[in-house]
Amino acid sequence: MADVQVGHDSIQPVHSARDLGVYVDGAMTMRTRINHVLSSCYSALRQIRSIMPSLPSHMLNTLVTALVHSRLDYCNVVFAGLSACDIQRLQSVLNTAVRLVAGSSRREHATVIGFLSSSASSRSCV
Repeated sequence: MADVQVGHDSIQPVHSARDLGVYVDGAMTMRTRINHVLSSCYSALRQIRSIMPSLPSHMLNTLVTALVHSRLDYCNVVFAGLSACDIQRLQSVLNTAVRLVAGSSRREHATVIGFLSSSASSRSCV
């Protein structure tokens, strides 16, 4: 990529830039943003898993919401129009979070776990 001249200054183009914590790449595919979000979410899930035995279930839910869901929700409007492949990558971190909170294995389907836990909580509120 060639330098861009602005007045007397020469500006070098970069592959991606960060503004307000959102990474934007030159092709506007949001892959750089997705990679950063997934990396930080999986890192948080690994850290939560390491202290999970000493946490009550309500604290586990709070940590996952604060450290994973908040990262996925921040500026999520930039994810509009993503390809199915990129959406699936983001969905996989949510599935991992559901499995962690539910205490289930990788082999169990996360949507079934999410449905069972939400229907059980709605029954207990009645």
